[in-house]
Amino acid sequence: MKWIYGAWGVIGALLVVMNIFGIGVSTGLAADPAVSGSPAEPVVYLLGRDECGFCQAEKEWLDAEGVPYVYLNIVEDEYAAQLFAQVTEKHGLTKVTPINVVGERVILGFNGPNTTGVQI
Repeated sequence: MKWIYGAWGVIGALLVVMNIFGIGVSTGLAADPAVSGSPAEPVVYLLGRDECGFCQAEKEWLDAEGVPYVYLNIVEDEYAAQLFAQVTEKHGLTKVTPINVVGERVILGFNGPNTTGVQI
């Protein structure tokens, strides 16, 4: 199930992620449950590329498990690409996809449901 994030769209999702990590924004969007998800089940922000096999595998797994997520395409969306660059820089990560932001955690890559899936 791909999570629908209201009228704010991808920009709203990006602002929420940027706000979580203190990346140059100050906004009240995170207080809006239509944007931030419920506290019991945080939304997975998946920064990826359509041609990435690991990204596709993760999206299939998230859909199968019914995990709410927002897919941010770093190739087609300039704002997602900027966020990707800022998250990788801030956390000293290699620039590979996927990168997952879950609450305040950043998870690099997707190896499968029994490894990365457990962390998500």
